[in-house]
Amino acid sequence: MIEAKKELVEARNVFEDNVCDEKVSWKSAFNSFHYYIDLLQKNYQSVPESVISIEILRCSELLRLKRVYPKGFSKGFVLNKNEYGRAL
Repeated sequence: MIEAKKELVEARNVFEDNVCDEKVSWKSAFNSFHYYIDLLQKNYQSVPESVISIEILRCSELLRLKRVYPKGFSKGFVLNKNEYGRAL
């Protein structure tokens, strides 16, 4: 369980780094989103459904913002990353 949680947190951090970096393409951010969501699904028994649903919604919104405002939202997100509604 601890190793799985560590892997989930690392995947989440990679996604957040990618989504907020204006030099990283949207497709790369999407790929890291997909990897993170896939890990959540693989750890379904140990992660509450409420956490999974919140993370899917939160990360989807971050991807949408990156697409609409590729440079604009990144700086604000980096400054407030730890308070941006993380469920995990």
